[in-house]
Amino acid sequence: LRLPLDAPFFQAGPALVVTAMGDDPRYAAAGHELLSLPGSNGQVDLPALMQALAGRGVNEILLEAGAGLVGAFAQHGLIDEYQLFVAGTFLGSQARPLLDWPLEKMSEAPRLKITEMRAVGDDWRVTAIPLPAPGV
Repeated sequence: LRLPLDAPFFQAGPALVVTAMGDDPRYAAAGHELLSLPGSNGQVDLPALMQALAGRGVNEILLEAGAGLVGAFAQHGLIDEYQLFVAGTFLGSQARPLLDWPLEKMSEAPRLKITEMRAVGDDWRVTAIPLPAPGV
């Protein structure tokens, strides 16, 4: 609920706003739907969100977000395909991570199976799917 209601996002039409906070009548007054799904640590309950969306007939979601939200979806096993774009550019040591997923060792890193690589302009798009964890 940090995005102001006069932001361009809300000017495109009615939006479904998902939050871990309680009800805020300003959203309904502005023509938007507010869905409260509190989870642990003040975050949205992402598995409950996916079930709520499925209940509305949604069967495909494009998640284009920051490292925190992408990391949370990944840690819950809610991503079935990644589309990663690789540019011929070094970002340096201050670059932000692709996703926030604290791992102690490389052996803990989830594995991906690359299903396609394709040039997109001067970049590469890598499509990959998560592999099951060993022993699963």
